Amino acid sequence: MQVKTLDGTDKEDGELYVTILNKASAKGPEYLTSEKARLEKVLASGSVEGNKAVEMAKKISIFKVLLGEADL
Repeated sequence: MQVKTLDGTDKEDGELYVTILNKASAKGPEYLTSEKARLEKVLASGSVEGNKAVEMAKKISIFKVLLGEADL
């Protein structure tokens, strides 16, 4: 399935997965671990809120899935 054929939040989520996977491919597998840790630290600090916090939480969830840490 191609991301461009999806609608709404499915399309947004699919694009986010593709972006993260492209960055991991370019930067190496350690990117997933380091970026997840960075986002968790920023989110825990409380320095972001609203839509940005929701976006960060979504990215953290994606990193957990890709790293095999998610409870599916």
